[in-house]
Amino acid sequence: MTTPLVTRRTRLETSLVVLTLVQVVLVVVQGLTAGHVLTGNRTFVLAHEIVGANVIGFVSIAQIVVVGLLLRARLVRPWLLVLAVVAFGLVVAQVFLGFDGRMALHVPNALLVLVAQGVLLVGGRRDPRTDTA
Repeated sequence: MTTPLVTRRTRLETSLVVLTLVQVVLVVVQGLTAGHVLTGNRTFVLAHEIVGANVIGFVSIAQIVVVGLLLRARLVRPWLLVLAVVAFGLVVAQVFLGFDGRMALHVPNALLVLVAQGVLLVGGRRDPRTDTA
């Protein structure tokens, strides 16, 4: 008798997907508010700073925790934890580059953050044909 395929997501896997989708939306919103930041609109500057320096950072930390728990449960490979930490590092760099006014690095780094999130989203999904990471 064969074992049924594992197709149900765990709560942790669902949490990672939700956190990553939230992160993508937040980064896109950052890009949309950046135009207003460049015009000097103080409300958008403040929103851009708060979301960028706080919310995105906290979501990145939550991603590291969830990926760590998934790794502990052997539901993902170790490289995904490395990527989550690298993504957090990119977010920290993004904050410093933004506050330092280095737009030539700030903008491309934002794209790297988006790419890292895309890989986290795809890499965090278990292959339904197997029960191993």
